[in-house]
Amino acid sequence: MAEITTPFDYRETLIGEEILYRALLQQEEDAASARYGATWSAQDQIEKSSAYFKANVLRTDFSISSEFQHCVPYPPCPWKKEEHAVSHDQFKPVIMAASGIYTFEIVVHRRVDSGTQSFTIGAPVIRYVIDQQTLQPNIRAEFTYYRKEVLQPDASGAAVVVLQRYHRGNQDRQFHYLFDLLR
Repeated sequence: MAEITTPFDYRETLIGEEILYRALLQQEEDAASARYGATWSAQDQIEKSSAYFKANVLRTDFSISSEFQHCVPYPPCPWKKEEHAVSHDQFKPVIMAASGIYTFEIVVHRRVDSGTQSFTIGAPVIRYVIDQQTLQPNIRAEFTYYRKEVLQPDASGAAVVVLQRYHRGNQDRQFHYLFDLLR
């Protein structure tokens, strides 16, 4: 494993596995309350545990100041915990561990709710583009860096983070995190 000469700054970069963990935590809660047609299975529990474990491992590569020390139950720390509201500036570039098996596409979309039974994914607001050149050359094989691109800077209201996971170029899972986007 290559050594990071300068740790990632948690105030400036999000951990992708934490976003995935939050999406799965919300899916579990929604399934228990019969919201948005969410389901929950043993496979989902394995995914959630894996995302939590990977996020904890990744934190060792980050410089995490004291303001974020107590955020583990509901990461990512820069996002509000009490309610599902995130502002544009809380979306930072994203780092994920390079697994060699899966790749991700991460996009924030507008969301149209149909009560608590379903939602429709609308136009993209923020998308993430892989940008390995930002990383130190000796760690590019271990991490994937996603640069943030704002497509609709004035967007607010109901939104959803869509994380599409790909295996050998084919989408095998899709995860959603529902929230309200604040300007």
